[in-house]
Amino acid sequence: MLILSPTVPAISVAGSHGQQGFSVTSTDDNDPGDAQSNAVNKNNQTPTGGSDAEDKVSGRSLKNRILDFTSSTTGIISGASALLVALAVLIGAVTGLWSKLAQTPSSGSTPKVTQSSSRPLSCPTGLPSWYKQPKTLERPQGVPLVICPVDVNDGRPLSRSLSLSGLILGSAPPGEHLELVSYPDPNTCDVYGNPGTGGYFGLQEIDPSDNNGGWQFTTPKSYPGSETIRRFIYFVLGSESALQSLTADRLKWTQTHRSGTYPGMATLPPDLTELAYITVQAPVPHGLHCRRP
Repeated sequence: MLILSPTVPAISVAGSHGQQGFSVTSTDDNDPGDAQSNAVNKNNQTPTGGSDAEDKVSGRSLKNRILDFTSSTTGIISGASALLVALAVLIGAVTGLWSKLAQTPSSGSTPKVTQSSSRPLSCPTGLPSWYKQPKTLERPQGVPLVICPVDVNDGRPLSRSLSLSGLILGSAPPGEHLELVSYPDPNTCDVYGNPGTGGYFGLQEIDPSDNNGGWQFTTPKSYPGSETIRRFIYFVLGSESALQSLTADRLKWTQTHRSGTYPGMATLPPDLTELAYITVQAPVPHGLHCRRP
């Protein structure tokens, strides 16, 4: 059914002062072709249908072409996707084969052995000069402990505080503990001539099973000038109760002495074993004279 769209004329109104009349002017901007079409519609005449039929056929043909193009494009995209998937699978297979070939040792070569644990099997070598090799005092039977060289203060000059670190291989026997113990040598003195106390000070327990045998310790700050006193740093092995006697002795001394500085435990308990030691001491000024203890 053909829908008619009537043309709405433009209306112009003109009037003058004191006059009641007005005039109406109609304009039509349609071209001659539009006028002829409107005339036909106004007379209720139906235009010839040849052109409408051709438009419908042309529309169906265009629709079929679009559908054919869409179907062809979808097929091409599907084919390209399948090709990409096949290429990815092929690349993965080639990569895996190359990796296996790279891991296979060639004839006459020795495959690299990777340790399953990061725990060292021996002490490191080629260390800087500030590492000190502990001197062994006693090697108890059945104690599989190896004390590696000790890093003293990271090579910095000794001062009021001292940092120590190192590595211990093996493990302590059941019920035994390893501890660092300091001993200020009474045959040496500070820069003021005051000798070392000649007593034993418990510093820190070391558990060789922790940190793959690695350990470190920093001493509390001492008074200025004390770094010229030679200190023996012992690695002591013993029961927990024997090691606690070091702490108990200090507590007992502070309870009976209201002032002064704790001199350290006079002697170690007999059930503590000194395995090894290192010494640390700052350069002694020329002409320094130590007072007798």
